[in-house]
Amino acid sequence: MGFSTRTNAAALATSTAVHTAADETPKSCKAAAANIFKVTVDNSASAADVYVALYDVAVGSVSVGTTEPNLLLLCRAGKKTSYSFRGYTALGTAGGLAFGTALTMAAGTSPAMSAGPTTKPEVTIDFT
Repeated sequence: MGFSTRTNAAALATSTAVHTAADETPKSCKAAAANIFKVTVDNSASAADVYVALYDVAVGSVSVGTTEPNLLLLCRAGKKTSYSFRGYTALGTAGGLAFGTALTMAAGTSPAMSAGPTTKPEVTIDFT
């Protein structure tokens, strides 16, 4: 299934990464520093919960199940869940959730990320 990054016309985010079938294989959303503004997980087709792990590590350095994620998001079975990160810097500019090295993503069936989901969710990440 596909993975793409596109320009975003949203007010804060400038790019959107869409993974139509997220699994336990790490995917690079951005190979440089990023600020995340929104993550949407569409798990509506699945009968099982799914966890989306976000790593502030280059994709080649992520070992899912071993590398600790910087952020772990839960999406319940049969649901579509969005998480917004709208922080501001000391200068009053929109900051989002900062990842200083890279933005890498993977999905699993438990917080331990020991197995990938059978029914793969769609994950959309808005970032700069």
